[in-house]
Amino acid sequence: MCHGFTLPNQIDSWVASYSLGYITFMLTAIVPVSGMAGRLQNLESWLSTIQNLDIQVVIVHDFRDSETERQLISILESLNSPQIIFLSGIYGSPGAARNAGLDHVATNFVCFWDSDDLPIPQSIISILEKCSEDYDVLVGQYVRCSNLPMEKNSVSSLDSSFQDIAMNPGLWRMVFRQDFIASLSFKTMRMGEDQLFIAEVMSLQPRLSFTNTLFYKYFVGHPGQLTRSRDAIIELNDAFREISILRKETSGREFEFNSIMISKMSFTLMKFAIFNDAKFKTFRSLMSVDILVTKHPILQIKCVSKVVFRMFAVTKHA
Repeated sequence: MCHGFTLPNQIDSWVASYSLGYITFMLTAIVPVSGMAGRLQNLESWLSTIQNLDIQVVIVHDFRDSETERQLISILESLNSPQIIFLSGIYGSPGAARNAGLDHVATNFVCFWDSDDLPIPQSIISILEKCSEDYDVLVGQYVRCSNLPMEKNSVSSLDSSFQDIAMNPGLWRMVFRQDFIASLSFKTMRMGEDQLFIAEVMSLQPRLSFTNTLFYKYFVGHPGQLTRSRDAIIELNDAFREISILRKETSGREFEFNSIMISKMSFTLMKFAIFNDAKFKTFRSLMSVDILVTKHPILQIKCVSKVVFRMFAVTKHA
């Protein structure tokens, strides 16, 4: 039975949904949307392909402007899909929006996609249908697509390994067994919450399955992306600290996993600090000296971590 949208009387608490009643799906995709007016072409493109696929989509609009909401509702009404649930509210971060979406999941598997990218639902469903179910996390391949001039697209060529997930922690290329992640939720920081979530999942020692099938096209270089926001990048430091704490509580391959993630996040923070904020440039030589004094990867992580913590202490008290 299809139910159309009822427009809200207030923006902070409402749900408009389509439902098939007794029919259940294999996979739920949760997609936060915020401030995307005029940039919803990718979202509309792949949503138009889900008909007859064993998938439900939860669109979570984190309200920042009425134009994005107007365009979203226009797209969803034109598709008239019984496979879409639409939520709108003031969530304040991608993590909080995803948590709201998780409240509407009733499928065995769940994934998390970004609104400006191009997932490939047909490929993901095909692999889910073919694979045995003796895994908790399914990891696919992705292509990095750039909107920046002079930068070429790159095709991922990834190892099927635990370490590769730490080196390429794309939440959007993973499918999770719902009951395995039921005890977890996303933190409300605006950046790095996805990497922290992955670290928490891996600390539970999931059974992993890898596929060479292309799951996702990841776009970079949009002016409105959080990865280009100074304030959001500074919040990455909160995720950095949380994973550092988690690392101290783990051992074996989970310790190695968190060490790799900390190292990558450290260099992301350092790169931003050096090239985007003049007050941090004095730390450039300090980082070089610290890194050069040791070739041991764990000690290098400690050196970078020390510099990053000192940088953000300066920021906090500036």
